Amino acid sequence: MAIFLEFLFYAFLSLIANSGFTVQDVDSEDCTGPELKAYKEDCDQWVNFSAFLARCTASGLDRNYEDPIPYPSRDLENALEENHGPGLKRDYTILAAAQYILLADRTLYEDFIGKAAEGSKIQTWGLKKWPLWNRKFAEAAAEYEANGRTELAEATKKANDKMASYPL
Repeated sequence: MAIFLEFLFYAFLSLIANSGFTVQDVDSEDCTGPELKAYKEDCDQWVNFSAFLARCTASGLDRNYEDPIPYPSRDLENALEENHGPGLKRDYTILAAAQYILLADRTLYEDFIGKAAEGSKIQTWGLKKWPLWNRKFAEAAAEYEANGRTELAEATKKANDKMASYPL
């Protein structure tokens, strides 16, 4: 029964992920009133959905699959490796990615590095990505702090601190 429930859950996640649940960029200077409010609501839903996926990852709900970490790795790569200019999309992209580290750091570290077979493709990938993402969170935290963006600075600083606490 547990395997069947996991299958249903993973099918639900795949359906959501393939339904175009993304946030488009918006020029905040041209976007005002109801349009800006709706955009921010969409972004909030995206961050909340990322937090939900992070909790699912942390709980081990997706452990029976060949690639148990597609959502975190995609969101982290998108936020921290793509070149997003300043703006709401960048802010929310980084905040969504931070959810995975804030809520599922131990599981992700173990999947990417700790429990991965020595010298395996996933471990080599993890050893390359972990310090890069950690540095990008540190850079974002410093930028947000300098610009007085307290909420974003705190979230990215916490993600940076959590990542830095793991040995490589």
